[in-house]
Amino acid sequence: MLPATAGHAIDAANGRVLGTGPALANTSAAAVKSKTPVIAHAEEYARLKKAGVAFVRVLWCDTVNLVRTKVIPLRRFFEDRLSTQGIRDQQCLAAMPVTGDEVLAGSPSGDLILMPDMSTLCIMPYYPSHASVFCFMYLPNGQPFACDTRALVARVLTRAKQEFDLTFNMGFELEFTLFMRNATTGAREPLDKALYAENSALDPSTSEVLDDMVMMLEAQGIAVEAYHKESAPGQYEIVLKYKEALAALDDLVRARTTLRHVAKAHGLECSFIPKPFSGEAGNSNHCHISESTSSDDDVDSGVASDSGHVVISQEAQHFMAGVLHRLMPLTALLAPSYVSYERLVPQMWSGAFTVWGHGNKEAAVRAGDNNFEVKTLDGTANPHLALAGVLAAGLDGLRQRLVLPPPLQDDPATLTQAQRNAIHCQSLPSSLLMALTHLKGDALLADVLGPRLLNTFLRVKEGECKQIDVMHGAERYELFVRRY
Repeated sequence: MLPATAGHAIDAANGRVLGTGPALANTSAAAVKSKTPVIAHAEEYARLKKAGVAFVRVLWCDTVNLVRTKVIPLRRFFEDRLSTQGIRDQQCLAAMPVTGDEVLAGSPSGDLILMPDMSTLCIMPYYPSHASVFCFMYLPNGQPFACDTRALVARVLTRAKQEFDLTFNMGFELEFTLFMRNATTGAREPLDKALYAENSALDPSTSEVLDDMVMMLEAQGIAVEAYHKESAPGQYEIVLKYKEALAALDDLVRARTTLRHVAKAHGLECSFIPKPFSGEAGNSNHCHISESTSSDDDVDSGVASDSGHVVISQEAQHFMAGVLHRLMPLTALLAPSYVSYERLVPQMWSGAFTVWGHGNKEAAVRAGDNNFEVKTLDGTANPHLALAGVLAAGLDGLRQRLVLPPPLQDDPATLTQAQRNAIHCQSLPSSLLMALTHLKGDALLADVLGPRLLNTFLRVKEGECKQIDVMHGAERYELFVRRY
């Protein structure tokens, strides 16, 4: 079973919503006889009212990773039973390009029901009169909406549990750039030009911004392990602690939104644009993944070998091999924007080659003590969609018992082409169109995404490429800093 919304159970086998009416199972006979209105989630309603919450934002992350929302007055959300019956919207919202709200030819059409997942209800501490909640998406007839990426990753996680008894934890490194405006010219400039982990970057005014970001994250139950200055001008990193996979992905969406709001409150601009400055390190959202079973500790864990590196379990090797095997098509999901490929270049710590290593910053996949890291993910990716693809590829590696090649500890860019060929090392796609071509040719990912979502994603991304390709560099830069 997939995660159930309150008053609804979701049947993963046939994709139907069960019990699609109001959640009245606990209605007392006295209440029915007196026709007293029954409010589902009454305790949550009372808690939010007491806290001064007046509105609920129903959130979803669209195909191009824009977080969209419908804002509902608190009273209406609970008393009119929208918390159990959902909010109507339009299917075409899943197929809007990053360039603007344009309905592309062949986009899905018709009504859509946004069904709140009440387990994700959370007060927004940086705007405490609002709470937010994620949703699952359905058609009016109760069928799941094919372009619901959050439901997609939930299905993949369910399959992993049913087929392999596997559950996953994830943690993320959020790299972002803080911009200020020049007081004289109004031009956008990086907040500083400090180097990696340079203490001088954390003066009181900058530390106050980052401290506020961390406190706002922690107030939403998003645990932070550390923050520090990154290498590029104005670039910082906040590391999110491991959590169960779906919750971690939701946290990543909330964290990106939180950081942008907090920066704005301080008169700054926060952007996850993959390559803010030519010749400098880019922004990524490195994803750390660990596996476990109901009877074992982390599958990835092991003991140190004579080399000092952890010996990775056989099962984890198969999983990592599956990810590496499909990294070319996966790149379209992990780095899905026109500007993503400005970051994925050799010798810039981006992991621009299909190799893995122990701590090798030039490898796309890195092995840690009890997890592995996918470096390709950036801030323009819908995380639910991207990690659904990664998990599906890894599970297929387990299914097929794929063999993980030896680790590479050298910089792949320093090898000859013959040396790279010998270890099956490829350069990642150099453009989004090239990555989309690889995605089109991958039968497994086509099956996992399904024809409706795959075709929608391809249509939107190919349309974006045509529109963005004719933009001037400054116009393109402005678009992506503003959107992401």
